[in-house]
Amino acid sequence: MKLGCSSVLFNQLDLYGALQHIAWAGYEGAELAILANHCRHIELITDKAYIDEVKATAKKHGVKLFAIVRDPCRCRVYLR
Repeated sequence: MKLGCSSVLFNQLDLYGALQHIAWAGYEGAELAILANHCRHIELITDKAYIDEVKATAKKHGVKLFAIVRDPCRCRVYLR
């Protein structure tokens, strides 16, 4: 079983800090949150350079990216 943590728990931090804390806590992966007025760790941008930057940040901390949760419908987009 793989355990992950939602970045919403670290909404006061930027993406780098949230992934760093998730790694420090010993989780294998992260669910990235995009919740209006509460937590915005990533943008839904399809630019390859931006996506590569997000992936590199996760890799630097040894964290896999499991999913993206977004507001308002709380739909999840699963990453492969």
